[in-house]
Amino acid sequence: MSCPGSHTPGPWLVWNSPYGGARIHARHEVTIADVISRGGADKEEFEANARLIASAPDLLGALVELMSIVEGVRNGEMELDSFTLQPARDALRQLSRD
Repeated sequence: MSCPGSHTPGPWLVWNSPYGGARIHARHEVTIADVISRGGADKEEFEANARLIASAPDLLGALVELMSIVEGVRNGEMELDSFTLQPARDALRQLSRD
């Protein structure tokens, strides 16, 4: 199963934005998004939002891999164990890092 659509490849990184929020960058300093706090979101919340956006390529990759695993398990071609779930765990763990 391949990744749907065409997007800027990861990794995406969170940098400080010149606008007072967070900026999501890809390779070659391509700006993906600016996350700016408006309407009462505190710094911790918009930084968490920025990390979530920046993890999108990894989350998409993990989802595609999990779908392949689920199809393999359903078809009896593979067994589900903790090792096969590691990419999804890694992608989710990335969200909680500072």
